[in-house]
Amino acid sequence: MTTTCGSAISRPGCCAAIWAASCLGLLGCADGGRLGSADWHKSEQIANAPTESDIVRVFPVYDPVPWLVRRDDDSGEPIGIRISAVYLISDRTSKGVFGDGLLRMILYRISHPAGARSVRQKINEWQFDSQQAVVWRVTKPSWMGYGYQFDLIWPGDLDLAGREIALAIEYVRADGRAVRSVPKHFKVPTGI
Repeated sequence: MTTTCGSAISRPGCCAAIWAASCLGLLGCADGGRLGSADWHKSEQIANAPTESDIVRVFPVYDPVPWLVRRDDDSGEPIGIRISAVYLISDRTSKGVFGDGLLRMILYRISHPAGARSVRQKINEWQFDSQQAVVWRVTKPSWMGYGYQFDLIWPGDLDLAGREIALAIEYVRADGRAVRSVPKHFKVPTGI
């Protein structure tokens, strides 16, 4: 299944340096930092910021507890995941920039058959072209540059509680070249 744009929903609530920076708020990814926040003028400037085409690396950052849950559901069962920051690294500046291509987030279910290698099965994909990704832009740059923050809700018929999943991010440049992140593995909790 492919979703062409995600939905925002609240959530409860890398290397050690990135994790520490995110905890200290140095990544510029706090809630309210995306477009549509109270700082309307800054949001308008970011929405109209230029895009770049020289992306050579995709660098995602995740919170230690990245799960999205429904506010009106006491079970606490995750219904999605937040990517705190996705930095599209420019070859020219070595900083995060806004891209003019297509962002794809691919969700896999991981299984471990007895006596065999683990198996990765694609179960969902989200796609954001440069126009759809505008609302996910973070309004404040961090020391890594500009980035995006995504709340990805998986389809309601997916029961992932207690399962291992992997999330891969791919950026397809305007020239067709694909740049991929290393897939990040998670164990989905049964309740938060």
